[in-house]
Amino acid sequence: MGNTDVWWYLNGEYGGGSWTIKRSAPGDRRVDINDIRAGVGLEWTCHRGTQGFVETAYVFDRKLVFANGMPMATRTLKDTIMIRGGLAY
Repeated sequence: MGNTDVWWYLNGEYGGGSWTIKRSAPGDRRVDINDIRAGVGLEWTCHRGTQGFVETAYVFDRKLVFANGMPMATRTLKDTIMIRGGLAY
């Protein structure tokens, strides 16, 4: 498109993260969030060096896992939509 390179793409991720929650009761508690993401995105690079992207994804099979305790407790979360973007110069 003019002097700008533009690409579109499909993506898939197995994502989430792990956090430790400090509690008032003795001992910390580790919490994991696991999910699967399927999405589409748009990426561009302008002739002056500006780059950016925007993407959206459907996030499903979401689970919240409390890692301390036996047995580990798991809670299923609702599916959701994720939108993210970024700019760089």
